[in-house]
Amino acid sequence: MKHLENRRARSLILLTLGVAVVFGLSPAMSQERGRCATTELPGHLILPDGTVHEAGEIKICFEGWLWPGTGRHAIHVNGQIWGYLMSRSGRAESEERRAETPLLVFTPRTEFNHVRLIGYAWPTRDGMQTHVLHQPGKKLSKTFADASRLLERAEEEQLYLAAGRFE
Repeated sequence: MKHLENRRARSLILLTLGVAVVFGLSPAMSQERGRCATTELPGHLILPDGTVHEAGEIKICFEGWLWPGTGRHAIHVNGQIWGYLMSRSGRAESEERRAETPLLVFTPRTEFNHVRLIGYAWPTRDGMQTHVLHQPGKKLSKTFADASRLLERAEEEQLYLAAGRFE
């Protein structure tokens, strides 16, 4: 009986350590809760729900991890909270894609000067933390399913990259 209790205790300790590693020490999850990236909108903004917003400012704030690789983000448009989006997250480790400030990724401007928000990249000490944004319950397009390739895709697809500032 005592042998069974020791085994359970060891299993519980290993499980606790595993959870700590996944949620607390993973380099892929190095962005801090409450950190925000802000930029001026390059045109009218289309958000994932299809709403169109006037040119102005967009601020994206990281609210935390829902589970490994999936974050929650608050979206502010022209000083007002619009709502929350989820993200598929990854890391772009290439030095040539490293930036000192956040990069917000939009589709190219349409004929009506509209852009659609796709995601953003946040600089870390060992690369860029990337987030492809989507509404809860909605699937990502296959083009952006691999969040670690967000910046590569931005170059390939000639997407609009806007330099952001920290807030």
